[in-house]
Amino acid sequence: MRRHLIGVLGTVLLIGGMFLTWFPASNGNTESLRAAALRLGPFLLVLWLAFPQLERLPEWFFWILPILIYLLAFRPRWFFLALPFILAAAILMPRRPRTTKAAPINRPPRGGNS
Repeated sequence: MRRHLIGVLGTVLLIGGMFLTWFPASNGNTESLRAAALRLGPFLLVLWLAFPQLERLPEWFFWILPILIYLLAFRPRWFFLALPFILAAAILMPRRPRTTKAAPINRPPRGGNS
């Protein structure tokens, strides 16, 4: 359900940004909305495509993600300054070992009927 919502929001933002580009309003108040929509729309669509792989990311990344989205929308230069630090932290931080459930072993029944 969340994946579909991200895809729909990305599509709506991208279409809204294109609409504001083709039919600009008479006042200049919509320029920042258009710019934010044209930045966040493609970002959310890429996030929608990568959603299954997001389960592998560390938990701290989901606390940083809203900050990155804000920077991408309203301060794109800061986003490009912060992104290498976030990626370096993601690569260099120690990872916790994953616990996996062991598959049941198929053994013949006890009783000697063989």
